[in-house]
Amino acid sequence: KYGIVPFAPLQYSKSWENFSYAKHTLDEFFEDVTFKIEEVVTMYGFEGYTTNVSVTERLMLTFGKCFVLTAKNHSSNWNKYSGYSVNLFHNNDYRIIDTTIKSVKNMVPGYHVYIHNSNDIVADQETQFDSLMEDIYLEPGSDLGFSLRVSQYSYLPGSRTNCIKNKNYSKSKCKQKCINQYVTEKIGCSTPWMDNPRQPRCNSYEKVKSLMMLTSSTSNEEFEKICKCPTSCYITSYIPYVQSNKELPSEISGLYLYYATNLVTIMDEVIGYDWNLFLADLGGSLGFLLGLSVLGIIGVFEQVFKIIVLRKPKDEVLNNVEKGQEQTPQKKIEIYLNGEPIDDGHDYGYYEKSGNIKY
Repeated sequence: KYGIVPFAPLQYSKSWENFSYAKHTLDEFFEDVTFKIEEVVTMYGFEGYTTNVSVTERLMLTFGKCFVLTAKNHSSNWNKYSGYSVNLFHNNDYRIIDTTIKSVKNMVPGYHVYIHNSNDIVADQETQFDSLMEDIYLEPGSDLGFSLRVSQYSYLPGSRTNCIKNKNYSKSKCKQKCINQYVTEKIGCSTPWMDNPRQPRCNSYEKVKSLMMLTSSTSNEEFEKICKCPTSCYITSYIPYVQSNKELPSEISGLYLYYATNLVTIMDEVIGYDWNLFLADLGGSLGFLLGLSVLGIIGVFEQVFKIIVLRKPKDEVLNNVEKGQEQTPQKKIEIYLNGEPIDDGHDYGYYEKSGNIKY
């Protein structure tokens, strides 16, 4: 119907060579060949109710559709029936995959279940690098129960760790969005697994081939330099531990994820040596070596302040006196002798003499 060889690995550009681009779009193809959630998940819930779970979906080239189950509320109980419960349906027909690269016959179908923070996303293997995710492979006829232990890590932003102190930030989302924009803008079109609303869908084999070649030829280090997405200062890790493993009919599988305890391991990165410790060590060293105390240091600074700051106005006054700009006001003195003023041509204004002198 679409010109794709059955069971062909879609991550290789050669598989898209004979696709009917004139008759069908890539969105029609993936909507037709991927499963809907009601076709694979017969029952799901949180604390026993489906209404407690919100479901979103993403399309990936390697795995197909990915359904994300997120709890709408928090649970205060710690047992098997207070967490997530999922029942999955399997197709019992064995798949036969025969390619030029790898041949795997009678491969048992199953489901990949990833446990991760609600802020992160699961991406294709080619672009999934830095996420702390636990992968559970659920085979047909298995009923598995896992208890979860939570560990939270908090880092300080600095030269060693370039991170963002925002609990809603996700590096996986930032990087996936950056890769999608970079590749689609270079080629000039987008695909369902590499979406970009600002670019049209690819409608030819040359476009799809160029897009896939650019994605595969760009290394992770190159994408890191292009995107420059920092890590988050807050990391949450969910570690599953097997608690039960039972057998079910081969066409169904069951999965239970729950918390076994309310204890959470929290590790915070703090500054080991700050200014307070530096000043404390400095004061201790000075007190031990020089006999100085805090009051003594303050007194030293006070004397230095007086010498540097208060000396300048004093010097200016002395300079003004030397220049004759700062003098004591003169007091005029009139000298009388026997009641008569003396006026013999001499200036007695600045001298006070003893004798019969009247002011």
